[in-house]
Amino acid sequence: MIDLAEITHGLDRQEDGTWRARNCSEISYPEEANKRCYQLEDESFWFQHRNACIIEVMKQFAPGGTLFDIGGGNGFVAKALEREGIETILLEPGQGADFARERGVSQIIQSTLADAEFNPGSIPAAGFFDMIEHIEDDRKFLQEMYGLMQPEGRVYITVPAYQSLWSLDDEVSGHFRRYTARSLGQVLEESGFKVLYTTYLFRFLPLPVFLFRKIPSALGIRGSNRNEKVKDEHKVQSAFLRNTLDGVLGHELRTIRRGARVGFGGSVLAVAERNA
Repeated sequence: MIDLAEITHGLDRQEDGTWRARNCSEISYPEEANKRCYQLEDESFWFQHRNACIIEVMKQFAPGGTLFDIGGGNGFVAKALEREGIETILLEPGQGADFARERGVSQIIQSTLADAEFNPGSIPAAGFFDMIEHIEDDRKFLQEMYGLMQPEGRVYITVPAYQSLWSLDDEVSGHFRRYTARSLGQVLEESGFKVLYTTYLFRFLPLPVFLFRKIPSALGIRGSNRNEKVKDEHKVQSAFLRNTLDGVLGHELRTIRRGARVGFGGSVLAVAERNA
C-alpha cells in the first residue's frame, strides 16, 4: 500500500482518514454536476457500461500498482475497481469527494492533482475518466502527468468522442473539446506516452447525440429542464428498449473482452504507458 505522506507534499490527513489539500485551485467542472451524477449513476446504463468496459480493459492491461482515479467525481469508478480487487485512491477536489465517502470508497484525496504536490515518478497507475476534456491545455497536463508516473506506469482514459458532436451540453458541462481515437492517441504520444490500446464505446450514441443535442444547439434551442432531461437520457424505462440496449452493449463489451476494437461510438477509451 502506498504511503501518501511519502509521495506528496501538499496534503494533510484528516480525522476521518481523508487527505485534503492545503490549497484549492479552480477547476472547470460545475459543482452541481456532482450532485446530479450522484443521483443517477447507480441506475444509469451509461455509467454502468463505462465501468464494465474500464474493468475489462484493466484485466488485459493491468495496473502495475495502486491506481489513482484522478478527478474521479463521486467515486462510482473507484468503488467498482475496489470490488475487483484493484487498489484505488480517489483524487477529487470538489463535492464529489464527499459523495464518494458516502458511497464507501476506502481511500480519498480531496484535492486537484497539482495541489496534492506528488513527487516525480511516484504514481504507479492513473485513471482519467471523462476528466481531461475539462482541462484547457490537455497536452501540458499529460506532459506533467508523464513526469509524475513511475517507469512503465499506465494511464487509462475515457473522453467524449467527435468534435462534430459539440453542443451546448458540452459548454454547460465545462468541456474544452471532444476527441477521436486518433486525436487522443496523438496527444498522448506527443506527451511522451506509448499508446497500448484505443477503442470507441457506445457505438449507437452518435446519432441521438447529433439529433437531440447537436441540432437543437445549432438552432439555438435550449431545454427548459436540463436536469430532468439528463435523468431521462440515462434511465431507460421501456423493457423492450432496455433489452435491446443490453444486447447492443453486451456485444460491445464482448468485442473489448476479445481485445478487439469498436470502430465508432460516443466515447473513446485509451490505455497508454510511460516509457521505461
